[in-house]
Amino acid sequence: MFSPVSSAGSTSLLDAFRRSQQRVDESLLRLASGRRINRGSDDPAGLISATQLESAIAALEAEASAVQRVDAQASIADGHTGQISSMMGELNEKIVAAGNSGALSDAEREAYQLEIDSLVSSIQRAANAAGESLASIQGHSGAPEGMGDTLSDAVASLSSIVSGGDNSLASGNLEAAATAVESALTSTTSLRGSIGAFQKHTLGARLSAIETEHTNLLEAHSRIVDVDYAEEISNLWQARAMTSAGIAVLRAARHRNEQVLSLLA
Repeated sequence: MFSPVSSAGSTSLLDAFRRSQQRVDESLLRLASGRRINRGSDDPAGLISATQLESAIAALEAEASAVQRVDAQASIADGHTGQISSMMGELNEKIVAAGNSGALSDAEREAYQLEIDSLVSSIQRAANAAGESLASIQGHSGAPEGMGDTLSDAVASLSSIVSGGDNSLASGNLEAAATAVESALTSTTSLRGSIGAFQKHTLGARLSAIETEHTNLLEAHSRIVDVDYAEEISNLWQARAMTSAGIAVLRAARHRNEQVLSLLA
């Protein structure tokens, strides 16, 4: 004899079916989005932790961008100071050549002096460009002090070797002129070394630390919010199996009730 499924039993079966279907829908959403947490209700504590990690990641990325900008300005300054050093080397060559040419005619002396004046003018322009870059990095933590002043003083000392200066070729003070250029070159080379050390040991070290910390935070964030595809696919198949079983049970229960009613008719 058939036993009909009670109303309470049918409700229980429907509730189980709905829960299984809800798990299917949740698994499909996670697989489609790639995220384990799509709503706050999925994991409230995990959502809070993930949000805090996202804030820390954003702060690191902003710092990295700032450090990279300073590094770019330092590279520009290094390029200008390298150019200045090269031109100072040319200046030294001109002064040495003038000193080893024996008695120079006025025309020869003027030709050498014109070249010297042109080089000093080019050095001053390069120094102005370098000064702008140096000023932009001067306030950064770990930047050497007085870089702009060092460059300005070195370039200013060359004013004595231009036309009309105390150590111009016309003055005959070639030894003093050579000393001035060598001193300026030494200062500029030292400055370039300071810029390089700042880039390598301060900016480079910080960027490396940021990269490591950024990677660790991303991994921690991923563990919290990203879906484990293998696990989620397994959950999906389980939920689908439960849903299919629920449908089969509901159909069987409905068929049994219909048979009971037909016997009672």
